[in-house]
Amino acid sequence: MALAAANSDTCPIEGIEPDGPLVIEPEGSRIVVAILAMIFGAMFSLIPAVMVVAALRGKFWMGALCPGIFLMIGVLIDMLALSMLLKCFNPKPILALSQRNIYPGTEFEVSWMFPGNAQSIRKLTLTLIGKEKASYRQGTSTRTEESPFFEQVILETQDPNIISEGYELVQLPVDAMHSFKSANNEILWIIQTNGDVAWWPDVDDAFPLRVLTPMVAESRNA
Repeated sequence: MALAAANSDTCPIEGIEPDGPLVIEPEGSRIVVAILAMIFGAMFSLIPAVMVVAALRGKFWMGALCPGIFLMIGVLIDMLALSMLLKCFNPKPILALSQRNIYPGTEFEVSWMFPGNAQSIRKLTLTLIGKEKASYRQGTSTRTEESPFFEQVILETQDPNIISEGYELVQLPVDAMHSFKSANNEILWIIQTNGDVAWWPDVDDAFPLRVLTPMVAESRNA
């Protein structure tokens, strides 16, 4: 799903394709994120592990203290990567919108489906979230912060039949901010899916939603 129009545009505008249902894809790939986290964790742990082993063999206990702290951090990263890897085996939701052109004030339908076995999900929550992302320069580094400004629960259910597939009507506020992107600021709209899974990492996927500038809607109705 394209989240922006031409590179010179900071506000998404209506495309030339006819309006109609649209399947939206989740942000990022579960397996890619898990693999990158595992590689980073392994690299972060390797050197401290070698230093700790060398210090212990030489009975230099104090020399193992500092690299031991970094080794513990690396182990935590590896545990996080393992959790991400296990998430790859969770049921993967498919979300669809009843229309591709969505403006502030628009009412549209969100439908979902979990192909295969969704019985492991005990509770499903879908939430529409609007958030602002801002990047700041601090010396030679860049810091990015996110702050939600809108949150609406679309669905919260423990019914297995509704969890496996269903639909809900959603209406954006009339004064909702449209999607926006610039060099340092971004307005994002997502549909967040959260599924509670017993004895396993939970389902956690974010689906980006493109909200068009209201000026386009006004020109269409003129």
